[in-house]
Amino acid sequence: RLPAEGLACPLHGTAGCAVPDPGELPALLDGPGPAGGPVPSWGTGTGAAVAEAELLHGLTAVLACLIREAFRHEGRVTAVEGLLRGLARWAGEVNSAGRLPYGQLRLGAQYAQVAGRLRMERGQIGVAMAWFGHGLRWADAVQDASARATLLSDMCTLVRLDGDPSLMLGYAQGIGAVDARRRWMATLSDLYQARGHALSGDAAACRRHISLARRGFARLGPQDHLEAPWMAGAEGAMRVDSAIGGALRDLAVATGDRAAARRAVDATARSRA
Repeated sequence: RLPAEGLACPLHGTAGCAVPDPGELPALLDGPGPAGGPVPSWGTGTGAAVAEAELLHGLTAVLACLIREAFRHEGRVTAVEGLLRGLARWAGEVNSAGRLPYGQLRLGAQYAQVAGRLRMERGQIGVAMAWFGHGLRWADAVQDASARATLLSDMCTLVRLDGDPSLMLGYAQGIGAVDARRRWMATLSDLYQARGHALSGDAAACRRHISLARRGFARLGPQDHLEAPWMAGAEGAMRVDSAIGGALRDLAVATGDRAAARRAVDATARSRA
């Protein structure tokens, strides 16, 4: 059932939608399974008989499977991008028919995010940013706040790897501006702003955002955990400590502050405990 691997249903959110059995997925998608294959045509010809919701559920289930395996198998990026292109074409067909391709664009943003992460893992910065940009545009088209926030967080990581703290700070502030009512977004924003200020050597601002992030994380509620399950419990604490450790490590490198280096070691150790 959805959500799976952090993926909500693109039509019904966290309502607990059922997904097709794994054996049904290749037939449902009219060709490619998780191993890849030709880009499918959905919503036209004989494929139009498949209920739109069922097909979107199936595509979401496939993406969840790919997420579980993608970073262990080199060929998965081809499968993700092939399905993403088919999904984008389907969205175009729905739009041409005079309907907003709401579910297609929401799911397309999730596929684009995974494609961008896979390219980022391979050091392909330009391709990764292009996919994140597509995902952000699709998320904005259907006002998907959660997708916008997580895509901006990935863009923060990407520009940090590219050595651009000022651009990172801009994206990080953008996360907090998506929806001020969602505490998990504010917490993410503070974590990335802490890292951006660390790279710039601004110790006071870095420490201020670390404190805000810790406070925000402690105040996350059930709705935050439902929307961002990776921010809940021990996994969430590990992510926060890891992010803080990275910020303090960057600050120590930028300023030569030995106290920051010691705190970085402590935070990193907690994240691995």
